[in-house]
Amino acid sequence: MAERLYPSILDVGFGNAVPRHRIIGIVGFDSEPVRTMVHELEKLHRVIDASRGRKVKSVVMLDSSHIVLSAMTRETLCERLETGISTPLT
Repeated sequence: MAERLYPSILDVGFGNAVPRHRIIGIVGFDSEPVRTMVHELEKLHRVIDASRGRKVKSVVMLDSSHIVLSAMTRETLCERLETGISTPLT
């Protein structure tokens, strides 16, 4: 079966994807304020962990007050977002 391309979806790693129109920001996970924000949102069940147990390198913030943890770097995700690289999903 031919794979279909979804240009409106951002691949955040390991087969996980986020709708591009829902993204409001992408930040690195290396600062204490970001880690604190993630910890607070975990209490509210607003964290989606897409890192598959790997070291978290970036946080994708969504307009629904959810965040997605990714093992990909912020630079990689921003490059994919800016260049419009389509995500193949089968």
